Amino acid sequence: MSQPELFYLPPSPFSWRAKWALDAAGISYKCSPYGFSPFYLGELPFRWRIGKLFERITAPMMLLPSEQGGGLLTDSTDIARWADAHSSSPGQLFPADRLKEVDRWLQAADALLSLFRREMAEAGLKEPRIVDSMLPPGLSGLSLVVARYSVRCIFQRLATKYKQDDAAAQADQVAADLAAAAAAVAAHPAKLLLPGSSQLTYAEIALASALNKAAEVNKPLPPAAASSSAAANSTAKAAGAAAASAGDAASAAAAETMADCMPVVQQLLQQFPELLQWARETAQQHWAAGASMPSS
Repeated sequence: MSQPELFYLPPSPFSWRAKWALDAAGISYKCSPYGFSPFYLGELPFRWRIGKLFERITAPMMLLPSEQGGGLLTDSTDIARWADAHSSSPGQLFPADRLKEVDRWLQAADALLSLFRREMAEAGLKEPRIVDSMLPPGLSGLSLVVARYSVRCIFQRLATKYKQDDAAAQADQVAADLAAAAAAVAAHPAKLLLPGSSQLTYAEIALASALNKAAEVNKPLPPAAASSSAAANSTAKAAGAAAASAGDAASAAAAETMADCMPVVQQLLQQFPELLQWARETAQQHWAAGASMPSS
């Protein structure tokens, strides 16, 4: 019998939670890194295979074999629901009588990731090293220039998408969600989010993945020398970005980690260190791949 094939992006928390859910459900599947290319022709064979020649695509995606219904799942939670429905113990990740509670923590995870992405996009448009930190290794020449331009376009799109959001209200909601999560796991003998639950659900998978992604802001930024000023200037012009203010430039020059450019996320992480530890430990204890989660 053919296996479903998951296409994933290694740095993506949405890919993490799809893989984690598949593993937790005991699903046998093929796992393939999504081979992003800044050039359309580079992606054409993959696009042809999944039947999406012109649509915007991202990861994770899971291609189902014909004997399992066929089709393409393009959302991490849809993949997780499929995995749960096809596991030997359906309903473990999404208990039928607790779906509202699971959804509540899924919304909290998504809100944290939205806040993270909004602030990262704003910071990335000012600090070229954040752009470089998003790139796969080994790029050079035209591929590097185009990849930088592509990442800046993504940052610009995210900044525009979240521009109308009430940033202060969003941060307050995330802080309230994290406070509730910290209280929930502290009160549970097995450090789970659902009171009385005896097993891991998608609630823990989603929130732990989001927190572990947010923790990556503490990683050092690549050295400024890795981004040639000429390439950065060219990319900025091509993306239509305005020149950074003197204050922004000074702050960027002093930045050592992404967190130095993302004060709202940095403050939240400093406010809930025990929750970050919970996220790391949850991944490490309940998922074989969790050993690679951030350590700070």
